[in-house]
Amino acid sequence: MAVLHPEYDTIIKLRQEPTEGELHLLRFLKSTLNDDYEVFFQPFINGDMPDIIIMKEGSGVYVIEVKDWDLKHYSLNDRNRWFVNSIDGGSYPVPSPVQQVYKYKENLYNLHVRGLLEKRIKKHARGQGSRYTRSRLPIRLVYSEKMNGRNEALKREHSIKKLSRSDKNKLVNKNTAGHSCGILK
Repeated sequence: MAVLHPEYDTIIKLRQEPTEGELHLLRFLKSTLNDDYEVFFQPFINGDMPDIIIMKEGSGVYVIEVKDWDLKHYSLNDRNRWFVNSIDGGSYPVPSPVQQVYKYKENLYNLHVRGLLEKRIKKHARGQGSRYTRSRLPIRLVYSEKMNGRNEALKREHSIKKLSRSDKNKLVNKNTAGHSCGILK
């Protein structure tokens, strides 16, 4: 039986009750997976709270977002954006479960995978990155900073983007304590 965190008896007593779909999936995972698997229910991970994360050493991480939606109340537009239809006849956008899982995966990778920056730079260099970067090849890493978390990194990235070109060049050329500067080949 899979190991649940928190235990099933604790999960069913939580202040915010789990949905029937979440409980059904937890029971299925607990009875189907062996004890090599750890199943985390709504773990708080640096601001994110996915419904279920399944981990097995040497196998990877599974992120699951459970929805107990009545699909007749939802619609997709031509760009695959999800909308919930309101009683007054209008609709408003909601994140799709796929978007949510992708965001959780990106946050986990960005926070916890060593060497990811180097892998991303190499991916960009092969022309497989964002459209903006693809149009400015070849690229090279000339500056990076180690941060304590995603929020801190995003704030720092924002402040650097606001700098003038000459200030950015000064930053790259400066080798101060706590900064790693160099070129990724």
